[in-house]
Amino acid sequence: MDLSHSQRTDTDEEGGAVRQLHAQGLGRNEIARRLNWGTRTVSVIAADLGPSAPRHT
Repeated sequence: MDLSHSQRTDTDEEGGAVRQLHAQGLGRNEIARRLNWGTRTVSVIAADLGPSAPRHT
């Protein structure tokens, strides 16, 4: 069961997953698809990662 972002607590592991996929050249939508997360969840985690985080592509 996936939880909405408001029901979840971001972890270093989640940030690491987003960072790793972004380093492979993937954008927000593809990262969300691969992790089976909503694009908003990826965006919120990415915002915490800083300016080099994935953007909408």
